[in-house]
Amino acid sequence: MTAPVVDRPLLGFAIAPLPEAAHRARHRVRDVLLTHRTAAVLVDDLEVITSELVTNAVQHGHDQALIGVRLTLTCHGWIVLEISNKPSGPTGTVPTRQDADAEAESGRGLALVESIARCHGAGYGADVDTGGAITTWCSLPYRAEAA
Repeated sequence: MTAPVVDRPLLGFAIAPLPEAAHRARHRVRDVLLTHRTAAVLVDDLEVITSELVTNAVQHGHDQALIGVRLTLTCHGWIVLEISNKPSGPTGTVPTRQDADAEAESGRGLALVESIARCHGAGYGADVDTGGAITTWCSLPYRAEAA
């Protein structure tokens, strides 16, 4: 009898919604991906996405609630990044892509995620680390470092 094929959690942690949260989360994601011999281009892409999504969570989430970060390698060869936070606005309001003009200082994060990730989305639901939460996620095909 063979063992069932299951998703493999690579990383899961909660971080305070402080200005340095994106920097800290980005480095933790990078470290675990490098430990798993992930291709450099995928590491770079996930660093950018982590930074954008955690920054959004800090800016738009509840300022007293932890931000959850999860990274999973699926049994189908995808790497999934999930960022969860308690919303500061009305329950059920999920992040949406903004069409920022050239002069805007913000509003491009989800457009950037969309341009890098193969799939992405957001939804409202329960989260182990943060309670009722909005989870923004993305997935990219996993690529290992060349031997």
